[in-house]
Amino acid sequence: MFARANDYNSVAESNVDNDCASTPVVVYSTTNTVLVDMNNVNAANTASCGTATTPCITITAGLAVAKPGQTVLVFPGTYTEQVSITKSVTLTSGAVIQAPNGLADQN
Repeated sequence: MFARANDYNSVAESNVDNDCASTPVVVYSTTNTVLVDMNNVNAANTASCGTATTPCITITAGLAVAKPGQTVLVFPGTYTEQVSITKSVTLTSGAVIQAPNGLADQN
């Protein structure tokens, strides 16, 4: 996304170095993506979670509702859970997945 202030120079300025700003924007298909966002106040762990209006709270719930071929998009945060992927999905995340206390190493 790109933004520019004073595009037509309608305001006199001595310094125009701060008139432009940009930031990356993630664009995703909601029909092929299951959303997980533990920080969203509308998040839930139900059979119908994973949408933009009701994302799943946990990665496990997102994986449960995802169909093969879909992407599970996990928003940033620290998710304390044991995650097991048993179907062909893409997991995209900027999150930290932390093992619950007492979980044995299964190497």
